[in-house]
Order: sequence, then structure tokens, then C-alpha cells
Amino acid sequence: IGQVSTGTKLGAKGVKVVGKTTKVTSQVATTSKYVDPSQGFTSFRKLKQSLGPAPKNHEYHHIVEQCQIRRCGFDPRLIHNPGNIISLKKDIHKKISSRLSSKRTQYDPTMRLRDHLTKSHKSFDEQFEIGSDELEEVLQNLNN
Repeated sequence: IGQVSTGTKLGAKGVKVVGKTTKVTSQVATTSKYVDPSQGFTSFRKLKQSLGPAPKNHEYHHIVEQCQIRRCGFDPRLIHNPGNIISLKKDIHKKISSRLSSKRTQYDPTMRLRDHLTKSHKSFDEQFEIGSDELEEVLQNLNN
């Protein structure tokens, strides 16, 4: 997993490139160039059992959100995966979660970002890239 706090660049830890570009068949992503599904778990509970508790004053954050298992049919082993999880300070986690719940004009000004990701049929890798970009922007804003 990666651990990010102010001043740390996303990708410095916890994100490795594995496999091929996501293939979507009947809306089920089973491979990714960012996450190795063989390292994943079928539930967040099982992943947390493997990782242990988040550090003090931190929470685990899914770069591609858990709701996308249901909404997009992504394999839970991609979502509940050390390569898709990052430990964030609680205040940073709250900010990034708020961004995903808000309307983002650069994507679609009429709907929340998480809804846009679903309705525009973004692949797991595309959602991973957008989630990483959103997190980078939050961290950069904290440093300014």
C-alpha cells in the first residue's frame, strides 16, 4: 500500500505496473496495467486483515472506489488490492472523498464525478488514472 501525506507525491509508494491494459467484457474488468488481481481480495475486510490497521490518524482510501464493483462490475480483487489502496491522513481522505462526490466541470458539470465515471463507462485503468490525478491535485493544493 502507499502512504501519502502532505508533500508526498502519489505513486512514490504502492503503485506498481503489472499486466495488461484493462479489458472490459460485459462490464467486468479483470486485468489492469496498475493492479495485479492475484494480489487482491474478495472483500475490503479481508484486505484490511492482511494489511493491518491504518496508521494512527490515517484511513485507507481506494483509488478506484468500492462502489464501482457494483456500478461497473469490476472484479473485487482489483478494487480490494494493495495497489489500489493508499493510507491517507483523515483530513486528506475527507477532501478527496468530497471531490469524488462533487460535480467536476472538467469531466461533466451535470453530475458527480463518481457518477460520471460509471455513466461514461470508464475502464478500471481510466478510473485509476482519474482517481490518482484527483489525489495529486488535493495534495498539491495542500502544499500551496
